[in-house]
Amino acid sequence: MVILQDAGSGSSSRAFVHSTTNAGQNLSQIFCCSVLVLTVLHSVLVLTVLHSVLVLTVLHSVLVLTVLHSVLVLTVLHSVLVLTVLHSVLCFHAFFALDLHGVL
Repeated sequence: MVILQDAGSGSSSRAFVHSTTNAGQNLSQIFCCSVLVLTVLHSVLVLTVLHSVLVLTVLHSVLVLTVLHSVLVLTVLHSVLVLTVLHSVLCFHAFFALDLHGVL
C-alpha cells in the first residue's frame, strides 16, 4: 500500500491508494471474467467439434450402409441375370435336343 504526502497540506492522501486498490480489484475481476468467458467459448468449440464428428460418423455409416445395400442389390440382380441366361441356355439345349431326336 502506497501513501502519498500532499505537499500543500501535509496530510496523507488515501484516496489515491483506495483508487489504485479498486483498479487492481477491477483488473482481477476482469481477468477472472475473461478466463470464464474463454473457458465457456472453448467448451462450446469442443462440443461443436464433437457434434460435427458425430454427424460425420453417422453420415459415413449411412453412406457405408447405402453402398452395402447397393452392392447387395447389384449382386442379387447379377444372380438373377446369370440364372436367366443359364435358364435360356438350358431351354435352348433342351429344345435343340428334342428337335434332333424328332420329338418336335
